[in-house]
Amino acid sequence: MVVTLPQSLFKNAHMNPDSNDFRRNWHLAETAFKAKDWRRALGFYQQIVAADGGHVPSLIRLASIHIQLDDYGSARKFSLRASELPIGDLPSTLMLARQLVIFSEKKRLMDYLHTLKTDAFTDCQALAELSVLLNSSGDVQGALRLVDLAIARDPAFAPAYYFRGNLKTFIGDTEGAQQDLNRCIALKPSFAQAYWSLSNHKTHDAAIVAPGRIRKQLALAKPGLKDEIYLSIALHNELHKTGDYENAWYALAYGNKAKRKQVPYRHQATHELFNSLKRVDWKAMPDFSGPAAEQPQAPIFIVGMHRSGTTLLEQMLAGHSGIKDGGESASLISQLKRAANTTKEVDAALIERLAAADLSHVGEWYADNNGWRHDGNRYFTEKLPSNFQFIGFILKTIPGARIINLVRDPMSTCFSNLRNLFHFECGYSYDQAELADYFSWYRGLMDFWHSQFPGAICDVRYDELVRDPAAEMQRVCGYLGVDYQPSMTALDTKGRSVATASTVSVREGIQTDRNQQWMHYQAHLKPLIERLAEFK
Repeated sequence: MVVTLPQSLFKNAHMNPDSNDFRRNWHLAETAFKAKDWRRALGFYQQIVAADGGHVPSLIRLASIHIQLDDYGSARKFSLRASELPIGDLPSTLMLARQLVIFSEKKRLMDYLHTLKTDAFTDCQALAELSVLLNSSGDVQGALRLVDLAIARDPAFAPAYYFRGNLKTFIGDTEGAQQDLNRCIALKPSFAQAYWSLSNHKTHDAAIVAPGRIRKQLALAKPGLKDEIYLSIALHNELHKTGDYENAWYALAYGNKAKRKQVPYRHQATHELFNSLKRVDWKAMPDFSGPAAEQPQAPIFIVGMHRSGTTLLEQMLAGHSGIKDGGESASLISQLKRAANTTKEVDAALIERLAAADLSHVGEWYADNNGWRHDGNRYFTEKLPSNFQFIGFILKTIPGARIINLVRDPMSTCFSNLRNLFHFECGYSYDQAELADYFSWYRGLMDFWHSQFPGAICDVRYDELVRDPAAEMQRVCGYLGVDYQPSMTALDTKGRSVATASTVSVREGIQTDRNQQWMHYQAHLKPLIERLAEFK
């Protein structure tokens, strides 16, 4: 059992950081921490905090240790405590910011980083990373200020231009984004990610990302590292644009094979996860989301396969005066892990743990964690597609929640997954057989949810959404209980940040010709075609 400190100890007098006792305990604590002797390190950090409850580095270390010891509640407690205290050194600031991301404390992260006295920070790499972390909380403008500062500190620091280029892409500043990405490559021609980011733009300076230039960099890239992945997919994108589909395929296949070797995806474990969700007795589970628990604001969970049109739907919903676009977050799974008191990955063991856990506070925690996102609107969107896995928990714990499931042509969906690089999840998307299996499991699980919660989920078909957007959005509004507004189909993304893989395409408006791209590669997609035939 992990022993944590009572809050009363934080009120003790501060330890002198120059004292022999402090230096001894800190040295012993850091030595044990670096050796991953978590229990021993825990004791020494606790001694420091018992004497000085305001010692931020020790609080952060205690949070890190409790993450390793699978104690979500204690880890979160120490991180939040540290975030309430004056910011110290830059390394501690970075560590704490990463922890707040782990716990999906986006508002706390924004408030914390907004107190930064940036004049004291000169480390460009750290400023750039803080910018990325701040953007993950949804504060693009704050992220831009930090990366601007990094560039002001060192105008030759190439990664900062890459980060800023991506941020400008998110806010729709295409010209500015391309200028920054071009500058990144000019400063560092081997910066593989910049080629990939540029290749995702529909138009750009073709000379910068010419296939011959990418091939040259690919020949110089070390096998087995990320550079060859980014360059391969960039090469695929550029060859695809020119209609050289045969060579485009080989570039894509090479990049996906290299990527699959690096992702910690466990195919069978994922299958067991889906099966474990079907074994839960959902009808017997207590319901904490009834009318008595209704909240004035509620989330709209937009779920489905990645690349199924979820970003398009979110932006259309955001055209309604009573709906705020909330973007993607891991808040739901964070609250579920909090209920299960675990920091472990999402797997069958977690589902079993949750089925036996007290879930009565999940809705309250979710509301507290996301109250700032609705911005006074009745609804806000929660657009993390993989939340389809947790529909049962959503409907049982979050008052007023609505769920919209995007359904797109199987081949179009899966091929789009195959062509995209995902940063954190979707390990299944780099192998045709694994991708087909995952799609099949997703469809089977959605059928299961419909049987368990009849009428609770609204399916939206992508083809219908782009063919007759007004009619489809009227139907969606009926499900939500709001009046349809014509502005929902105008798709005006001006002023909005769109930080997803669809950030470029969604700004082009509603298009009906996206479903046929896979047909250029039919000869190479036979495993996918055969395995998805049952879903036609």
